[in-house]
Amino acid sequence: MKAQLDAMPHLPDGFVCANDYLAICVMRALQKRGVSIPKDVMITGFDGSPESAVIAPALTTAEIPSAAIGRMSADLLLSRIRTPSLPYRCSLIRTTPIWRDSVRQPVESGK
Repeated sequence: MKAQLDAMPHLPDGFVCANDYLAICVMRALQKRGVSIPKDVMITGFDGSPESAVIAPALTTAEIPSAAIGRMSADLLLSRIRTPSLPYRCSLIRTTPIWRDSVRQPVESGK
């Protein structure tokens, strides 16, 4: 992570990470460089891991309904086994944002 960050000519305003584990790794690497989160750089994760609530600053994340995804995946797999000729389909699952201290509050326009 350190090498990747060092290779950047300048840091972005924020990182949107694929999962909370990666976001926490980015946070730790930036904090070792003296970067203030969220003042200098904002960070978000994705999956709502328990660690996201206890790291400092607490990580903004998107909670995913793992049990619902598991049930839907099993249903899709079983239907495909029963009827292999079924067309492929995409499924969407709603996530829930959990706003925490790793992002700044939005600035209202016109103020």
